[in-house]
Amino acid sequence: MTLTMLVPRARLHDWLYYETGFEQLHPVPEIVDYMAQQGYQYGTDWGCVAETPVQQLKTRAYTLWFKTQETQTAFQLGWC
Repeated sequence: MTLTMLVPRARLHDWLYYETGFEQLHPVPEIVDYMAQQGYQYGTDWGCVAETPVQQLKTRAYTLWFKTQETQTAFQLGWC
């Protein structure tokens, strides 16, 4: 089971940073570190995916995915 959560436009720059060369936003290192402290590994237990093509960079939507409800709850407790 995978749970998803759309990154709100208002939180986009709080939660994600732009990685030059990949033209992709990734979770800020503080979130990755926080989740690792809770026992969750980025890319295995949770992650971030772009929902729209790179050509729509200015309006691109991003979704966080979580393997379990516990993982999503840990994120929400720390960052929502």
